[in-house]
Amino acid sequence: MVAVCLALTGKNGRLRALGVCRSDGVGVLPDLLGGAVGESVMLKVDQSSTLVMTSVLWQFNVADGTAIHIITSAVETTTAPEYINRTKFDNITGSLELSIMTLDDTGLYEVVIIPPSGSPLTGECNLQVQVRVSGVTVTPNTTELMEFISSVRISCQVSTGTYLSYLWMNGSSEITVSSDRVQVGDGGTSLTILNVTRYDRGPYTCNVANLISTQESAPLTLHPIYGPVSIQINVPVDPVEIGQTLHLSCRAESTPPAHFTWMNGMNEEIGSGADFQKTATLLDSGEITCLALNNITKLELRAVQSISVTGTLLPFILYRQTVQVGDGGTSLTILNVTRYDRGPYTCNVSNLISTQESAPLTLIQIYVPVDPVEIGQTLHLSCRAESTPPAHFTWMNGMNEEIGYGADFQKTATLLDSGEYTCLAVNSITKLELRAVQNNSSSQLSSGAIAGIAIAVILTVVLVGALIYRFHTSRYAVWNGTPCINYTNNNLMMVHLRSLFT
Repeated sequence: MVAVCLALTGKNGRLRALGVCRSDGVGVLPDLLGGAVGESVMLKVDQSSTLVMTSVLWQFNVADGTAIHIITSAVETTTAPEYINRTKFDNITGSLELSIMTLDDTGLYEVVIIPPSGSPLTGECNLQVQVRVSGVTVTPNTTELMEFISSVRISCQVSTGTYLSYLWMNGSSEITVSSDRVQVGDGGTSLTILNVTRYDRGPYTCNVANLISTQESAPLTLHPIYGPVSIQINVPVDPVEIGQTLHLSCRAESTPPAHFTWMNGMNEEIGSGADFQKTATLLDSGEITCLALNNITKLELRAVQSISVTGTLLPFILYRQTVQVGDGGTSLTILNVTRYDRGPYTCNVSNLISTQESAPLTLIQIYVPVDPVEIGQTLHLSCRAESTPPAHFTWMNGMNEEIGYGADFQKTATLLDSGEYTCLAVNSITKLELRAVQNNSSSQLSSGAIAGIAIAVILTVVLVGALIYRFHTSRYAVWNGTPCINYTNNNLMMVHLRSLFT
């Protein structure tokens, strides 16, 4: 780059404009010319009219007050030893080019032009030799920034450069005035932000310049930790029909991004993630909650959305031993169960386009002899249950003490044997347990005794399988048989089967 210092002829023959210097890429700076170390600068004399010169003198005024005559041009041009091979003199215009500059070349340069007649013409210009700016970077003293709590100090570093000025930018806006929260210090090399907020993200840049160059740092974006705030649940379709996909999305402002959890109206967790979807059933009607959690701030925020599911619940038809059918056809109740009510039981569900039958459900029972058991006779009980692998049976008395093992149990009857007997069936793989209770009576009368016969019923290990049916070709719901047992005080047992949509 070549810098140019202009000199214009003024009143009284003075070259007054040598004090106005122009440097390519920097702009007009009054009375100042910049040059780069190792490069060249042109001290150019610009005259408004042709000037006849008898002699020209260029001198460098050192800071201690001494002057070095660089060029003396009259009949013969003379160059000072320290400027040989570093200067180029134009004897027509009187301009001087100074090359291979060092920092020591900074100072005041003066030219004196002597015409054939009249007063000498003089001009001067301040030359400042500088090192070009390079390697500008910005570094925060911390990246763990909690909103409203943390403060950050951003430093601006430069690899090379002299006579530097600093300018901080937030995006496209200059940070020129310090405030209570934002402060520029250390000669412009640092930017401090107190009690950062989510709006202090930036990006921040540091512009470093001198007379001959300028450079901007890479942008720095802060990530204050905050939230969650402004949570919202979006429901694309409302209401949704049975069998269609229920799709919900949850959004919340948070840094780092929030973790989302979905809960139903019973406050049970049903999903996670910003998006949640499932096949809609009537049980989905009601409130659904989205919980947003920031893992760093530990703050939680929740939103509640009402969901409406519409459609028709199809009728149920149940076969075999239908004593009482209730709950819209979804339950079968058998009162006063006998040994002949073992099953199997199935539930058939259908609509206009499809039908399906559940897996069979078989009850397990305890068998006792029909005839009374007298004291001294053999009491014989047997227990059966469907299970794969076969169930392991344990017998317990009314004190809940183990008294035997295996599907069959027998002993000599005494009066102490009157009371309840429990058969516990365990599947060693599924670890499921089912039990039946039998009230037994023993008599000391040899002619016979009144024997109470009660048949307790409990459920098999293998429950009713899921039954799928369709409303349309793309819609379906699932039925689960969920049997349960109720016992009465008069040794009459009741089994109740019910079905649920899921």
